[in-house]
Amino acid sequence: MITVEQINEMLEAAKPSIVESFKKEIKDSISWDVKNTASKIVVEETTKWVKENIVPELIKQLVESKDGLISIGIKSSDEIVKILCESLTTALSEKLKDSWRRKEVLGKIFE
Repeated sequence: MITVEQINEMLEAAKPSIVESFKKEIKDSISWDVKNTASKIVVEETTKWVKENIVPELIKQLVESKDGLISIGIKSSDEIVKILCESLTTALSEKLKDSWRRKEVLGKIFE
């Protein structure tokens, strides 16, 4: 059985490594906090700068190009509708053709 005196001797012997472990843990924690805080500040400041400097310029460019963008959108939507109609027409005609063939085959089977 271990005596109280032996326990005290073991704790005293381990004291330097315990202190070093605490120091390392504190150092790592502070380092993480500093990196995290710096990162948050950089993101906040970058976001603020982009909102103040870049966004207004982008909006200005969009407003200046508004008529052209609307025209492109209208032309694109017209083309998309045309392509969809052609595609649907082709798909429906194929289905009808296959339907006619099935009807012929079934008619000949059950004659």
